[in-house]
Amino acid sequence: MGSPLKKQFNYSSSDLPCAGCQEFFVETDAVVPWGSKEKRWHHHCFVCKGCSAKFELKEDKWMHPSGIAESAAGFPHCGDCYHRLLSVSCDRCKQPIAGAYVDLFGRKFHEECFCCDGCGERLTSSFVKRPAEKKALCRKCVGKQAAGGFVIDPRTGQKKFAT
Repeated sequence: MGSPLKKQFNYSSSDLPCAGCQEFFVETDAVVPWGSKEKRWHHHCFVCKGCSAKFELKEDKWMHPSGIAESAAGFPHCGDCYHRLLSVSCDRCKQPIAGAYVDLFGRKFHEECFCCDGCGERLTSSFVKRPAEKKALCRKCVGKQAAGGFVIDPRTGQKKFAT
């Protein structure tokens, strides 16, 4: 694998401008090819799209203290900006989600945060969807709901299942 900072570039076969400044490359430019979208940047244009922080080249890899991530559009972001601007947040703990998650009725959860809306127990594959209320319930709470076992939580004032 070649160096991430390239001095050689076939300028005649490429009419792609720099993804940062939209200017075309000249033969003296150091070119940074980066990301899954095969975009190219001038070295001085290869910065975080969110905060303009510069990335450092260390051991043939682009680095930033908070990490480096690619947006869906193919732009580089430092880890801080990526999580602040682009990442999905868990509806329960409000922390960024990196990796697999549960998406139910537009609500997104870390797998470990996906819990019964009635009792708070972690849900696995056996749960009941309640589309009208946009809730997920464990089998135990569905049984209590059918029996009419609701109480008002004095701390929150919310209706909860009796336990």
